[in-house]
Amino acid sequence: MPLPRPDNNQPYVYQDQILPIQKLAGGVNKQIMNNLISQIKNMQSLYSRLLLVRVDINLYQSSGKNTLISKFMRQLVRSLESHYKSIVGYFWVREQTAPENNIHYHCFFILDGRKAKNSFGLKPHIERACYLSADISYYFPDNCNYVINQNDTNSLLLAIYRTSYLAKNSTKEFTPSGIKRYGYNRIN
Repeated sequence: MPLPRPDNNQPYVYQDQILPIQKLAGGVNKQIMNNLISQIKNMQSLYSRLLLVRVDINLYQSSGKNTLISKFMRQLVRSLESHYKSIVGYFWVREQTAPENNIHYHCFFILDGRKAKNSFGLKPHIERACYLSADISYYFPDNCNYVINQNDTNSLLLAIYRTSYLAKNSTKEFTPSGIKRYGYNRIN
């Protein structure tokens, strides 16, 4: 898959490297973007081939806190790590289009690409985590699978470009003070 056309992206500097990211109205949250890239690169240090899967999570009711997404992620990662017998990385951002609207999350999971081949393998684990967490639904957006090979810079750039959407500033402004706007498990 070729990199996006230049008029659909903007340059982003990460550790003296220029990366193409999506052109986003409202700009990019640099802290989110840096942690997102770091998460992908940390997983790359563990596995020569990665599968990155984008998933959207909707809450039917929301308490204003991130308790439900935290419970969901713990359950899902535990299940995936047990199934694939490998470390699973994740990243989520919290969004809300208006104060009266329900919270939704954009997420991605990073798995050992030698063991996990596509999002179909995640589906039963996600469905079980939704069932156990209640009040959650999920959705796989179009083109949700990205394979990142160790020596293929293009595959890495495509995954960073796609996940850069999570770092947009808009729709995060309704997050109450003291509530995290994003979360991830730290991979070292």
